[in-house]
Parts: sequence; C-alpha cells; structure tokens
Amino acid sequence: MGARRSWRSCGVGLALAVLAAAARPAAAQDKPRDTLTIGIAQLSATRHPLIVGHIAKRYLLGMTLRPLAIFDKDRKEVCPICARGRLSAGPGLATIDIHPEARWSDGTPVTAKDFIFAWEVGRHPESGATYHASFRGIRSIEEHSEKRFRLYWDQAPVLGEFYPLPAHLERAIFEAAPRDYNRRTLYNTDPARPGLYYGPYRIVEAVAGSHVTLAPNPHWFGEKPHFRRITVKLLGDTAAAEAALVSGAIDYLAGEVGLSVEQVIDIEARHGARFRFVYKPSLVYEHIAADVDHPILKDRRVREALLLAIDREALTRAVFGGKNPVAHTFSPPEEAMGEAGVRRHVYDPARARMLLDEAGWRELRDGVRHDAQGKKLAFDFMTTAGNRGRERAQEIVARQWRELGVETRVVNQPSSVLFDVTLKQRKFAGVVLKAWFRAPFATGEFFLASAQIPTAANNFAGQNYSGFRGADRIFAALARAGAAQRAKLFEELQAIYTQELPELPLYFRSEAYVMPHWLDGIEPTGHADRSTHRVEYWRAR
Repeated sequence: MGARRSWRSCGVGLALAVLAAAARPAAAQDKPRDTLTIGIAQLSATRHPLIVGHIAKRYLLGMTLRPLAIFDKDRKEVCPICARGRLSAGPGLATIDIHPEARWSDGTPVTAKDFIFAWEVGRHPESGATYHASFRGIRSIEEHSEKRFRLYWDQAPVLGEFYPLPAHLERAIFEAAPRDYNRRTLYNTDPARPGLYYGPYRIVEAVAGSHVTLAPNPHWFGEKPHFRRITVKLLGDTAAAEAALVSGAIDYLAGEVGLSVEQVIDIEARHGARFRFVYKPSLVYEHIAADVDHPILKDRRVREALLLAIDREALTRAVFGGKNPVAHTFSPPEEAMGEAGVRRHVYDPARARMLLDEAGWRELRDGVRHDAQGKKLAFDFMTTAGNRGRERAQEIVARQWRELGVETRVVNQPSSVLFDVTLKQRKFAGVVLKAWFRAPFATGEFFLASAQIPTAANNFAGQNYSGFRGADRIFAALARAGAAQRAKLFEELQAIYTQELPELPLYFRSEAYVMPHWLDGIEPTGHADRSTHRVEYWRAR
C-alpha cells in the first residue's frame, strides 16, 4: 500500500518510487487521501445540463447537479432534490417539494422559479435544448411556494433530463438572445462561476481538451463529500492512459467513460494485482447510425444487407473478449420490453448479396458494386478518433462490407467534434459507429422520434441523427397509454425498429472500472444514471 501511494506522489521512475516508499516512514505513507484524479476518455465541449446529450457530460453533472429523477443502482426511481427523496405523481401531474436546504453554490436558494426557467429554456424552439420535446410535453408549471411546484403534462416528460437552471444568473442571458444561448451561457463562458451548481461539488476550473477540477459545494445539503478536490482528466491513447494509471498521475479509470473493455482487459493482464477491476454490463447501446436521407442508405434493403453482412458474434469475441453481448435492438433482453417484436438479423452474407442485387447494385467493378447508371456503392464511415475498440470494430465491419462490394471512406473525428458539431448538425454523409444511452425501461423516443431530428429550424436540438420518421404514431400512443397498453406498443416499436433499421444494432457495452484498492463507495449502475450520482459517498480507506 505504501509503495502504491509513493508512485502517485513521485514523478521519477517506477523503481525509484518503490525505493522511496520503502524508505519513507510508515506514518507518511499512511497519510489520508483527500484528492482524487479520474481518467476519462471524453470531455464534452458544453457543460449546460439541457444542451447536447453526451455521456461524458452526464458523468460530470452527476457530481455538480442532479435532475428531478434518477434511477439508483437497483433501478428504483428517486428524486435527489426532493425533500423526502421522492416526488408525488399522479396521472398527468407531479408535485415537487424542493429540499428546504437546497442552494446554488453561491448560497442562493434553489426555488420553483429555477425549474420554471429551465422549463422555459427546454421548450423554447430556438434554445437548442436536446430534450425539447419532453419539455414541450409539460403543459404548465404551477408555483405553490418558493420550494413547492406542480407539473402538468399532456405527454409524460423525461424527469431524468429535467435539471433546474439558476435563473438569477442565466435568465437575462437567455432572454437577450435565445438562439445564441448555447454560446453565451455561463456554463460555457464561465463554468467556474459560483452559483451554477447545487450538487455536492462545483467546477472550479475547466481547461478545454485537458481537465475539469471540482471542489466541494459549501452549500450542499446532503452528505458531506470526502475529497477536497476531484480532477476529471482527459485521457490520451491507451498507452498514455495506462502509464498515467501505473505512475499515479490518475487514480481511477471511470467505467462509464474511461477505457473500453478490451483496453482494460489488457491492463488487467499486466497489472491485475495492483488494482480492482469491475466489468458491469450497461444500457449503452453501440450501433451504426445510417443517414436515412442519404441517396444510397435511404433504401431499407441496403441497410438490412449491411447488417446481415456483419458477423457480430465474431466481432465481439475478437475485439471485446466476449464481454460485450450482441444487440438485436436497443433494449436488452433482461428488460423484457417488447422482445416478441424483435426481428433478429443473423449473419447471412448470401442474403445480403441478394438484397443488394434487388436494390439495383448488381454490377461489380474492381470489387465495388455499381448501379445501372454507373454510380458506386460508397459512402463515409465515421466514428470517434482514438477510440481503439470502435476503430477496430469499424475496421472489421468495413472489411466485411468490402467483401460484399461496398466501399467505405473512413472519416473519423475527435469526440468533441463528432458529437458537438457533425452529429448535432447532421453533417455526415453515410454512417456513424457510435452509442446512445437511455434510462431503464425508456422507449428511445429522443433518438427516434421525428421531432428529435436536429435541424436549423430547431437550432439543432434533438438526437435523432439518422433522420428516422417511422415511429411517431407509437410514441404518441405511448404518451397516453397505461401499463398494459405500453407493453403492446413497445412490441410494435421494436418490430418497426428492427424492420426499418435506421440504426444497425451491434452490441451493448460493458463498463470496465479500474479502481485503486484504497477507494471505496463507487457503485456501478450499468445504466444511464452514472455512479457519480453518489459521489458524496466516495471515500478513501
């Protein structure tokens, strides 16, 4: 234990660190730890809680803010900011009693007005809010007192995306120019400003492309956090991340947005005794999103052929050691949501070739298919640059498609560019290997409803990057359905999704956590609500 701590505090070589630890008095080696450095693979360019849905941003928000509802590790819904930990809900309404001690990090009370302001921002057509359809589904908010309000809705909102906003800091900025709000909000221009956060921690420094530093919020009403400083540091490539971990430059690799399963398997093979390794299956759904407006990919037969040509079982074994289960739709079997409606596409290259023939791509020139007009069957294939697992999967898929006569042009980008610009503005011309996450039992509406297609008219709000328009009837019915009806409707949704294939299912990602032996309290959830929602309970032994 003493040697491990010396590696963190000493910048010289590993052997010198071990010698230094051996020579250091036991009392110095056992000094309590009060800082934590977390390695993370992505950092979002925006920190605004309502704009841009990004796993890395949600991970950070778990430390600084909490939405109206989250699922705990047992997938039970709780209200972190409510006075009794739960909100009171009935058909079409919910009553929220805000914790009496809830305050922004500048000491200003969190009030009903902050939720009303967030609702106004979320539903504004020019704000760029990611979940604007959910906010529009809320018909009204009735303020009963400073700490109590009631929601009325026509369409059940996603309360897990309903964060309050500090009206005393942000309202004037928003009202001055709603369409320009994403650029002018303090969350992006001055993220260390006191008053933007009410969680156990607040951001005190944010360096683009490098790190975010957090300190305890002196006005947090819950369990007092243990660490006086937490640094969330952007990782380099796998070798750099491993070196930082072994040297002590970082203490902990976050499973939600740290290294991928295959990278961590390699690290465990070399350093298994030095760290704790936890692999947790998750609701992060890896898939290939196709632009259904693309001249080639708008043909459903082409999309089905592309999926049938991918040997997903072999892919997950080769790249992920079999730890990432193959996905046939966006909902895993253990949720038992509409499984009867799922159409499973088993690896079948012969049928894939037949479908492309039917779609008119019959002529083969230099190994690439062409149509009757001589047009080549070719398009861009994008993913996050530097993500080794995705890039290896991309390489395998591209090779299998090439055997089918499909040519792809690899155009990879850093995650901040791909997610915050290219996908947000639908500037891709082909397919993108990526993931989306969802809360337990969620329908996927925010990735599949036509109202969620980002456009210039809605200031590029929404996450339906494929442009799919085939399930709106189901989502409208789900908003009004009871429990028994929802099961049948979800089965129909799965049938539509796996028939039309706006996205090609690949696998569910397992989260790989690498923890030092001295760190306690982290509880991987395996779903969209990150372990950071309990960061105040993290402790050093």
